[in-house]
Amino acid sequence: MQKRNLEKLGYKDIIVILGDGGNGYPSLSPYDKIAITAACPQIPKPLIEQLKIKGKLIAPLGKPNQIQKLILIEKEENNKIKTKVIDEVLYVPLKGKYGWNNLQSI
Repeated sequence: MQKRNLEKLGYKDIIVILGDGGNGYPSLSPYDKIAITAACPQIPKPLIEQLKIKGKLIAPLGKPNQIQKLILIEKEENNKIKTKVIDEVLYVPLKGKYGWNNLQSI
């Protein structure tokens, strides 16, 4: 259904995947850029692993219903991670394996 709606709007090169976004989509990785659009207790490890060297990931970190930090992660050579706080934001909480509802599994 979502793919048809996107095609009606003129988008032809979109891949629609239904699943837990915290797991990413390894079959098409590595990615140049990843955007997480829900507040995370921490960045899901699979997403960092699926990021290209010199790739960037942006995500809100912090507790639900409280001010969160919007962070930018850049993956450097040797898989080193550089983190920078961009701003304060308020996003809905992340759900799934890496979300607030499953802190014990992280």
